[in-house]
Amino acid sequence: MTAETEKPARAAAPKRPEKAASAAAPKRPEKAASAAAPKRPEKAASAATPKRPEKTASAAAPKRPERAARAAAPKRPGLVRQGLSKLRRFWLVKARPGYVRRQLELREGECARCGLCCRIMFRCPHFDGEGCDNYENRYEQCRAFPIDSRDTDLIREMGGECGFRFKRRAEPLIRLSPYGVKVVLFCLAVCGLLATAAAPFLGWWALLFLAPALLVVYFFRDPRRTYDGGDPGAVLSPADGRVVSVSEAEMPGTGEPAVMVDIFLSLFNVHVNRSPVEGRVVETRYEKGTFLNAARRAAGESNENNLILIERPSGSRLAVKQIAGVIARRIVCSAAPGERVEAGERLGMIKFGSRTRLYVPAGGDFEVAVEPGQSVRAGKSPLGRFR
Repeated sequence: MTAETEKPARAAAPKRPEKAASAAAPKRPEKAASAAAPKRPEKAASAATPKRPEKTASAAAPKRPERAARAAAPKRPGLVRQGLSKLRRFWLVKARPGYVRRQLELREGECARCGLCCRIMFRCPHFDGEGCDNYENRYEQCRAFPIDSRDTDLIREMGGECGFRFKRRAEPLIRLSPYGVKVVLFCLAVCGLLATAAAPFLGWWALLFLAPALLVVYFFRDPRRTYDGGDPGAVLSPADGRVVSVSEAEMPGTGEPAVMVDIFLSLFNVHVNRSPVEGRVVETRYEKGTFLNAARRAAGESNENNLILIERPSGSRLAVKQIAGVIARRIVCSAAPGERVEAGERLGMIKFGSRTRLYVPAGGDFEVAVEPGQSVRAGKSPLGRFR
């Protein structure tokens, strides 16, 4: 090895190997070890553990066990709910006796004598806190309770178990027609804004502004209707109202002899029209006209109207004529040519007072079953029958 190659090797190697090794190693090994270890082991251990175990446990547990238990338990109906249920039953008994009668026919089972009905109906002198001491001779109101499934649901929410069951769920207090949802929402919005604006000046009297909206809701009601007569040849009423005339006429479109049943609908009648028979919609025909008072006979000839022609499975045809009135300027027809309809199925609606006519082919096989002045209900009352 020459002098030139020895010189770079000496330059790469450290001049003092023992000094480089001492520089790489820590000067004080015990000080480095003490720096890595915690200064106070007992303090680190105390910091890792909670300072007050009992406080942590109390924070995890609910502060008030009785309040948590009440929140977890099912809520029972309050006095307001019970009061509203009393008003609902009073309304059904006084204003809808037919509904109460139908519901009692659907009721099954027997009273379990839980005593809860005595608490949510009225203060009964025969209820001693546990049961009725005059059960066999109880009042008529008690025998009619529960009226529908809403009453049994209320008893169940109060912690009881009613022995009665219903074959069908209860109907809503007022079922709105789909033809009037937009009108109802508009009236509720306008009347609600007026009542809100007048509240600072009139107080509770401002609620009177909601009366027109409630009347509109009542007008657009659409109760469920089913015909229970079991007569396949029955011709049902196409509208609610009062029969004003039963006369001979001509079938619209064909001119054949027919029997015409004229029905007047007041503002307080249900204005949903229904199919009088099962069949197929052959034709719908709309005609413009005047808007005379629907109570006048001339209104059936000159007022705006819509004709629905229905063909029975036997081949005979009937016609339902929707006639607008002085207030009702909107006829809704949901039936379309070619559609099949059931007896009592909805055909449409005439808004705010109107007249409806039914044309049935005159002949020996049809018998009229109504007279002028008689009240009828759509999809429920038979106007006549085919033999």
